[in-house]
Amino acid sequence: MARLFGKEYHENSNSWFFKSSLIRLMKDDLIYKNYLDENKNVVFRFEAVPAKKYTFPAKMEILYDKKNEKIINHSCSECDDKECRHYLSIIKYAYNFLSTDMLEKSSIQTYHTSLLDYNEFWQRTVLNAKIEISDIYNNKTDKVRFNMKSYKPLLIRIIACICADGDFKEEDIILIPQAEKQMKALSSEELELLRLLYKNKCSFSRKGTFFTIYKHKFINIINILKNMQNKVYIKETGDNIKFSDDEFRMNFQVSRYESNKYILKISNAEQISAVFSGKTTYIFIKNVVNSINLPFKISISKKIFADGYILKKTDLVYLYSVVARQLGLMKCYLDFDEDIEIPEVYHNTPIITYKLFKENERIILNGILDYSNGNEIPMSAIQLPVELVRYDQDGEVTWFYIPPQIKYEIFDFVNKLPESKTHKLEENSQLIFEGQENIDALKKIIFENADPSWNIQLSDELKKEFVYKVDLKPVIKTKQTERIDWFEYDIEYNYKDIKFTHQELKEFFETKEKFLKLEDGRLLYFENKTAFLEIEKLINKSKKTPSEAFKLSI
Repeated sequence: MARLFGKEYHENSNSWFFKSSLIRLMKDDLIYKNYLDENKNVVFRFEAVPAKKYTFPAKMEILYDKKNEKIINHSCSECDDKECRHYLSIIKYAYNFLSTDMLEKSSIQTYHTSLLDYNEFWQRTVLNAKIEISDIYNNKTDKVRFNMKSYKPLLIRIIACICADGDFKEEDIILIPQAEKQMKALSSEELELLRLLYKNKCSFSRKGTFFTIYKHKFINIINILKNMQNKVYIKETGDNIKFSDDEFRMNFQVSRYESNKYILKISNAEQISAVFSGKTTYIFIKNVVNSINLPFKISISKKIFADGYILKKTDLVYLYSVVARQLGLMKCYLDFDEDIEIPEVYHNTPIITYKLFKENERIILNGILDYSNGNEIPMSAIQLPVELVRYDQDGEVTWFYIPPQIKYEIFDFVNKLPESKTHKLEENSQLIFEGQENIDALKKIIFENADPSWNIQLSDELKKEFVYKVDLKPVIKTKQTERIDWFEYDIEYNYKDIKFTHQELKEFFETKEKFLKLEDGRLLYFENKTAFLEIEKLINKSKKTPSEAFKLSI
């Protein structure tokens, strides 16, 4: 009779580490079972009897090659070390109390190797489970429940605590290994949901297997539901929650509330089942969840969707211009009741205008924001940390909206300008440049950085000193002809007070000159020659008419 695990015992028994690591075990302290794997190696499983689990809590699996009488592999439920004290104690236990005679008895052969992370039972449990959410529509409670009862017998509370790195009660610690195995069957979305539920919960019912969270924290959880919506249901109706991929639009309404007060509300409130406001606002229309990123502050948004947000009369012009403009970018609209009067407000994008003139060998740059039709405000207004400013026109109260992108363009340009005297900046929106070096730098910076959409106005004495940057925009005028399969067209290019024919531009580009000099001495630089080249391709497909126009076959 040979002793079981004899080779391993003799290899280790004389070492100090072996002797100092042993846990004392008597013959009846352990229970074990053995069976064959697919390669006819013996699989041993050892664990302590209940009374001994306090001193020996480990479960040990050992794979043994009985032909060569050698341990191939082992694993311990408590330790990751190759030679842990539980493993060495099993070696000593087997050497003392077990013999190889037991291996001569017939054993059941199994397929022991697994390619799968979990078995069919847990897979079926998770596949058939659903998450039922209750009280979403109930305005009488400030909480919602996540019912996870159909996930039983998964240890949902323990798994959630593991996912959230929570603190365990002493009686829960023994369940952790079991929960860690079960959670392998859950999807990454389910694990993330459990983490969020644990982090945001106000309570958990062990009996009912449901999490309770406050509604104001529901916003932290909604988004993860989108990736698992086939498992999520409204408990009261049984409807499956659906997340809409369509662009969501909504209308807002300003109405009179009291004599000098007004209220901002949503127009179609009766269609909305529930709203959860955050950086992204989630709107339930029955069981369909729509999302929208509103520009309002979260606190304001919550009031609008609750009972409405109260406004003063002075707020109206701000809503009519700034708020309405930003809502319009999202294809949401803001309407006002017909009896509400709004002061005159210009909220179109102004044209950045610079007027330059000479005074005693100095160049003065005057900045203006032009809202068209003679409505202008000084550019110094951009220095105010606001978007809406009042500059009355002809004695009438008039407001102007300054888009933030306009401010950015101006500041970016002004920061590149050479040194100037700024004492007239706030009073007259003027910058004063003197000294030839500064003036030369000013000319260069305006040429290189001025946007073609800006209106640069030069006094007569400066027209010959600056270069005009021209954004070529061809104008095509078509004419009807007697033949329906042909059409005639003319082409011209316009810039301020100047008109060019295509032929004139062609002759200039053929000279390879950088600037076009006009009869009055002005120098022009054409920024986008590609527009000209595209028209040139069109002309090459056309025929010239006696009237110097072109015709093209349809």
